[in-house]
Amino acid sequence: MRPEPQRMGAVEEAESPEKRERTAFPEIDWQSGIRRWGGEAAHWKALSGFIRRHAGDGALARAALLAGDPEGARASIHGLKGGAGVVAAVELEQAAWDLDGLLGAEVCPIAERSGELT
Repeated sequence: MRPEPQRMGAVEEAESPEKRERTAFPEIDWQSGIRRWGGEAAHWKALSGFIRRHAGDGALARAALLAGDPEGARASIHGLKGGAGVVAAVELEQAAWDLDGLLGAEVCPIAERSGELT
């Protein structure tokens, strides 16, 4: 069977750099974030600020746990949870909610095992 000839002048729709970058981060609800921030550029700016502000939150939480301070760890995770929600980083937000719940439990299973974090 003979392949069908391509039409002259047919141009494949090129994927924008922003679209390629979005597909690299499936953990983010792009439609929600873009709608919430009023456009793609504003959402990217918010994501950039979120990363700058919260990049060290996990390390702070870990250090607090190692120091025997589950409330300090919870404070770090609480900020991460809120920030992730604002920029529509849904998987990170859910993980932070889960961790916040564990850290806030009367008997914190993570704090009990903090020696294993070293």
